[in-house]
Amino acid sequence: DWCERHKIVRPMVITLREAKHWPQRNSRVLNWLRFAGYLRSSGYQPIFVRDTETVDSPLSGELTCRLAATEIGIRLALYEAAKCNFFVSNGPAALALYSTVPYLAFFATNVEGYLPGSAYWMRAHNGFGPGEQMPWARPDQRIVWDIDSYRAIMRGWQAIKPNLMEG
Repeated sequence: DWCERHKIVRPMVITLREAKHWPQRNSRVLNWLRFAGYLRSSGYQPIFVRDTETVDSPLSGELTCRLAATEIGIRLALYEAAKCNFFVSNGPAALALYSTVPYLAFFATNVEGYLPGSAYWMRAHNGFGPGEQMPWARPDQRIVWDIDSYRAIMRGWQAIKPNLMEG
């Protein structure tokens, strides 16, 4: 098991979107690096799962799990081992939204040039929109309807942290 080999228990898994198509939807990587530093200083172990387009690029000395970026079974196993998973609106976030893993996902509905991310499209095609959660979401599963600014990440983290299991 990858976590055991790296002596990691209950990691904080940050999944990045770093694609060339619709780059306006990408993760704000500097904010996530800053948040990873905060997590480390708080005694947690952040692990990054990079986009498949950037999987072989170093990430400022951060621990990354290459296998999770390329193998869906390993990705989901890592998400299941995590104390919390962090996403922007992307394909891998759906693994969390439709599972029992704890997550904090950032869905911005004002992404220029991307109609499927709009509040209108979300409601018309997904049946829910800004301010709402998946009907089956538990207290440790939250969508933050905002961009992944450092301030929004920290606000989301402070809100979900009391709902996460200890360990």
